[in-house]
Amino acid sequence: MSKLISQLFIVIIFNSIMYSCSSEDKRKEQYISIQINKLIPTLDKCYRRIVILPGQGCSGCITVAENYLKNSYKNKDILFILTNISSIKILNHKLNIDVKKMSNIFIDENNMFSKYKNPIYPVVIIY
Repeated sequence: MSKLISQLFIVIIFNSIMYSCSSEDKRKEQYISIQINKLIPTLDKCYRRIVILPGQGCSGCITVAENYLKNSYKNKDILFILTNISSIKILNHKLNIDVKKMSNIFIDENNMFSKYKNPIYPVVIIY
């Protein structure tokens, strides 16, 4: 479990480095912030962390994030946002859970959360 958290931490650091201070990057960060602020009032709970997990992209990073989801989906302090998912059925089989039934998993059917700078990488937001 600690190895998984270490790997996720590396992904977080990598994502932080990838975000530069350009105005284009700021607009993309603000876009995600706006989408989260639109989503949060519709949810029943406040969350400490939000994990945006793309369905397609850097396979190693996504595998680590999917393993984190599989091991942490019962933690109700974490909101998982699944975006750019090609098949919920395959994801359910891979994770061995029904993601649609979990109250802390939001399925982004319109891919609104896949419009940040590097959408092939998972993102963790401390909220």
